[in-house]
Amino acid sequence: MLFKRSTTDWIVTPARRLKQFSDVSKTIRRVPNEDVEWMEACKGGAKPLSSFEYSGPLTEMVLLGNLAVRLGKKIDWDAEALKATNAPEADELIRREYRKGWNLPVPKTVSRVG
Repeated sequence: MLFKRSTTDWIVTPARRLKQFSDVSKTIRRVPNEDVEWMEACKGGAKPLSSFEYSGPLTEMVLLGNLAVRLGKKIDWDAEALKATNAPEADELIRREYRKGWNLPVPKTVSRVG
């Protein structure tokens, strides 16, 4: 089992299993930490390993999993419209009505709840 103290400091337990991982090739570049990686990317360096191109779709997938669990059913997702096409009851969980004066802009392809 792997345990993580920080992003760059892994502990393998039980220790006798460490040999299993000792010869695994390092195919992903190593970074000092996420903060340094992010600052370097802001300065024009390499794209961070956790770029929004990767983390955005990953987050959307995780949130859709939570939505499916809360509704207790499979979700057919229209990513362009940000809508569960088979679950109108999901709308109130996906988007909320904001108090007057705190509205967020809504893309033309997305409809408001209510």
